[in-house]
Amino acid sequence: MSLIEFQRLLGVKFKNLSLLNTALTHRSYANEWSDGNSNERLEFLGDSVLGLIISDHLMSLYPSAQEGDLTQLRSNIVSKYSLMETAKRLSLGMYLLVSPSEDNSGGRNKAAILADTMEAVVGAYYVDRGYKKTYWALIRWFDAAIQKVKDGSHAKDYKSMLQDFVQQTLQKTPTYAMVKRSGPIHEHFFRVKVKIGSTVYGEGTGMTKKLAEQTAAGIAYAKITKENIKK
Repeated sequence: MSLIEFQRLLGVKFKNLSLLNTALTHRSYANEWSDGNSNERLEFLGDSVLGLIISDHLMSLYPSAQEGDLTQLRSNIVSKYSLMETAKRLSLGMYLLVSPSEDNSGGRNKAAILADTMEAVVGAYYVDRGYKKTYWALIRWFDAAIQKVKDGSHAKDYKSMLQDFVQQTLQKTPTYAMVKRSGPIHEHFFRVKVKIGSTVYGEGTGMTKKLAEQTAAGIAYAKITKENIKK
């Protein structure tokens, strides 16, 4: 697979194709087949560039939104899941440079590798073409994730939303406790309660403890924000 083909999928053109090649070089390949120059430095840069550009874009989309709301929206767009989904949509895995052992273990389809490499591609394009061109490239690449945020269909992290709201308004931190765990070991069912101070604000259930906590947090968030709006 050629870098020229991948550029067409990205809808961009690099001045320096070696930057794109480095962005696609996983450390397993670099350690075995090259001079050790992997994509990790570009990944580090791309993480920051992506956060900045998405923040910039959200500020334009929602000029009256508060910091906490913007932070939550951004976290959905730049999440590892979103990065992985974007990488898959762009067929990034086909162009990855990985070692034979990593390839044999399914490395081209591993979520973490795809997400990290997507960040490296962002970093490489920023170094090559600057902020403005990278801005518009990212708006295209992450269009699906941005659209989910715009239409409200993104998954909400209610635990983070609840914690941010409670710390800002009450200077407290929510706490979670198991109420009940039932079912066979392979089909556990959890019930969790969330307290703010000494008051229980919600109980949630789920097939995992994490899901039960998110459900409880969603109930508590709706209740406590309603209470504070009335004050």
